[in-house]
Amino acid sequence: MKKLFALLLTFALLCSTAYAAAYTPGVYTASEFGMNGDVTVTITFSDAQITDVTVAGKKETPGIGTLALDALPAPTHAFIGGSSGNLKEIIHVLLGKNRNVRMVINCITLETVSEAMECIRQLKAEDENTVWETDIVQLSVSRSKSIGRYHMMMGENPIYVITIQAVS
Repeated sequence: MKKLFALLLTFALLCSTAYAAAYTPGVYTASEFGMNGDVTVTITFSDAQITDVTVAGKKETPGIGTLALDALPAPTHAFIGGSSGNLKEIIHVLLGKNRNVRMVINCITLETVSEAMECIRQLKAEDENTVWETDIVQLSVSRSKSIGRYHMMMGENPIYVITIQAVS
């Protein structure tokens, strides 16, 4: 599984550094054995961009990330991204280790923003005596693109950074 993600990360970094160059159109596939079976990633390119990414065969153990957290020492800060739908469980494991841990949740989809906000609402409802310090920042990134003798800034997807910490 680590090999697959390392391959994908390398591939993504290569693509991001060569964004001004044309891609070789086609469909590229890589597979690796995960915890409970093969995981296959397929990426489709046009001559100018990535047009599709699919992940098939995801049969990982639910909560596997929280099991890994159990062996770690109590954190003072935690950066969460790519929680695979286990955000609530990850937050509860972190709070179980250190009630005052400062959590930073990075979100690139609206579904993850919604999931994070629901977790925050539940935390506040579960313990009305605790004051939770929360903050949400939305970052926008643009890249320049040459259009003749002009340069135009092309917007990328926004990134949401949500922080939460118990302060009392």
